[in-house]
Amino acid sequence: TTEQVFDTGPRWLSSAVTLGDRVYIASARLDNGGYSDGEVSSVDPVTLAHTVVRSSDTVATLAVHGDWLYGADNGPSGAIWRYRPGQPIEILAAGRASAFPMTTDGVHVYWREGPSNQGRVVRTPVAGGAVEPLLAADPYSMAVDANYLFLAGLSDPRLLRVPKAGGAPLQLARTDYGITRVAMVAG
Repeated sequence: TTEQVFDTGPRWLSSAVTLGDRVYIASARLDNGGYSDGEVSSVDPVTLAHTVVRSSDTVATLAVHGDWLYGADNGPSGAIWRYRPGQPIEILAAGRASAFPMTTDGVHVYWREGPSNQGRVVRTPVAGGAVEPLLAADPYSMAVDANYLFLAGLSDPRLLRVPKAGGAPLQLARTDYGITRVAMVAG
């Protein structure tokens, strides 16, 4: 049998990551076709105790790099933020509509923003700063390594490799049905 650790109830669980000895879970309410009451909960998998560390319209994506938790709020007034346990949340970029998906390499945070089928991929330094547009694209998932950003799409059903230093994307794969996930594995 599976032991239940954290029940999000009638909420949509959008992302879960581990950082240290905690599990961080992003969830939101799904009401009448829209999302609301987003939150990120920190869950102790041993004691099952949990606390909310972030509340916003909708929290859609979480990522971890080093000892930082990064998040993207996917609402009309979305934000890109980072959190180190025991410290306050730091907003890296505010007013970022429809920020989803998101990833980080520890130097920059990358995300897609804008209306569906009209998105663009942008980045900002992890310490905060100007938001820099990279390219027009509508990825559903993204990952990053030392040299490239990888984008996988549903409405644009391609796997792209984009040089982080700038330059044209390279199409690695295409499908008629969409690509829902791309991930990097160290080693």
